[in-house]
Amino acid sequence: MLEAGRALTDADYKEHVPASSLPYRNRADEVIRRTRPKQKDCYACREWNYDWFANDIDEPYTTPDDKPFAWMGRMRVVGGRTNVWGRQSYRLGDIDFKAASRDGHGVDWPLSYADLAPYYDIVDEYVGITGINEGADAVVPDGRFHPPMGMSCIEHAVRRRLRTQFGRTMTLGRSANLTRPINGRSACHYCGPCEQGCATHSYFNSAFTTVADALRTGRTTLVTGAMVHQVIVDPATGKARGVSYIDRSTRQVREVYARVVVMAAQALESTRILLNSREGGLANGSGVLGKYLMDHISGGGASAEFPDLAGTVMGPDSPRRPNGIYLMRFRNLPGQPAAKDFLRGYGYQGGGSTGLRGNAPGFGAAYKATVRDTATTFNFGGFGECLPYADNEVSIDRDVVDTWGIPAARVHAVARQPTRPAPRHGLAGRRDARRPGRHAHPNPPQRAASARLWYPRSRHGPHGPGREVVGAQSVPAGARGEEPVCHRRRRLPVDRLPEPDPDDHGADRAVVRLHTRRNEKGEPVR
Repeated sequence: MLEAGRALTDADYKEHVPASSLPYRNRADEVIRRTRPKQKDCYACREWNYDWFANDIDEPYTTPDDKPFAWMGRMRVVGGRTNVWGRQSYRLGDIDFKAASRDGHGVDWPLSYADLAPYYDIVDEYVGITGINEGADAVVPDGRFHPPMGMSCIEHAVRRRLRTQFGRTMTLGRSANLTRPINGRSACHYCGPCEQGCATHSYFNSAFTTVADALRTGRTTLVTGAMVHQVIVDPATGKARGVSYIDRSTRQVREVYARVVVMAAQALESTRILLNSREGGLANGSGVLGKYLMDHISGGGASAEFPDLAGTVMGPDSPRRPNGIYLMRFRNLPGQPAAKDFLRGYGYQGGGSTGLRGNAPGFGAAYKATVRDTATTFNFGGFGECLPYADNEVSIDRDVVDTWGIPAARVHAVARQPTRPAPRHGLAGRRDARRPGRHAHPNPPQRAASARLWYPRSRHGPHGPGREVVGAQSVPAGARGEEPVCHRRRRLPVDRLPEPDPDDHGADRAVVRLHTRRNEKGEPVR
């Protein structure tokens, strides 16, 4: 097992370290941007952990000048992005797998929810996901959840009113945080900042789980600091027989050999390696290697303050639930009229609580007098779906290399119809829920005292553990109904990853891969 970065230890986890103990008090973003100008845009890249992220100066990538792409969450530690991902884990269903049959865009994927349901059960139990079964399987199927985390007073109120007034389902986020111990991992103790690490291993991270399990077998060797740059192919058989990598410290070129080579370097990095392995790309008989880059889109939101609805005040030392709420998709559902200018769906995440008024006006004594006033607030943020387009692609920029001499990736990607209207549609949905009398309270005021919508431009979200590059599997669009194998090398299996859902469906990758591997071996589900 080769890792481009280093292994973390419990000493690296700083979830309990206050900002006041840091050299820059977490207030010197410009210091981090000197080496990580791209990564600093990721919500999780902060003074506590910025050295976990790739150095953008040492490891550049390029984009067209007029088409910037935020490749955030590039990690250089064992476990990769699962160290800082948002942990939201929702099951995809036939509303996702068979969407093309309804709207005519693209093609359906060659599997159904019935195919994956047994594997979802396995992954749910292994990962440990907290959540509430809502019986809304047609939209987001239920799962095998750990006991749910609690909701705040305002969240309960909004949940009830959305259901009774609009028929919409707002549930607790389905998050990969343990609420009971399993496999030597402790239950979450609600300290809050999971992206700074977890000494109790309570959130799902592959370093804590899959990698650790592999190492415990005694049959796995972990090599860190290995910058893989190409797959080695046997010229006689055409089969992959190993990889070549550069040692980060010594810069020596090394080779390792194996019967099976598994590419698991994250979508863009895996594609970069394959494109650098051979002129025109390795296993690219279809010509689509690197094409159809997809991600989920985030942007736009709404927040409101509810002065008449008091709750338990969240102070500096209060428990911090590492989870929010999730409002399930309610546009373009089966049986509903389809939106004329927007395909598929989107979801909301957010939350509400009662806390101190940190943005209180004033200075000195005036600030101290008002900051202790409590405020009950609620916010929503939208996530939209990205659909496949051949010209959203990853290629190689031969004019730019990283510190180790490896040619850099060049990313060409833009948000477009039918994904661009997602923020506008989503904000319209939030305005519906913001109408006078639309919030729940024993003695409801006519409206929240203050509310606002924000309209940032759409951007690619870094929250999940990986992006999808459909072309990296070398399966052209017209061939997706076949078994998932490389278009040229029929015995080279690939994963059948569906188009990204609007939200952070990190566990789906594990489910699809488990399904693919067991199907190859003819193993039963157990």
